[in-house]
Amino acid sequence: MEEKKIKYLGLYPITKKVYLILQSIAFIILISTIIFTFTFDLPDSFQRNFFFKNIKLIAIFVLIMETIETVYMLKKYNSND
Repeated sequence: MEEKKIKYLGLYPITKKVYLILQSIAFIILISTIIFTFTFDLPDSFQRNFFFKNIKLIAIFVLIMETIETVYMLKKYNSND
């Protein structure tokens, strides 16, 4: 039996298995970034850049948004079954 596909962000059809693999990869990269930024201090030359100055807050915000998006998509897959 073929797995059901839903349109991810309304752009392209994707199965639940592929979606979870992609989310796992993104989650590992994001957690690695958070661990790195909270473990090491950035050099002063990076502190002038807005992105690097606020990397900790940006990473936590992205983690929260990624969690919300994952919950939404999994509910969408379950309602599609």
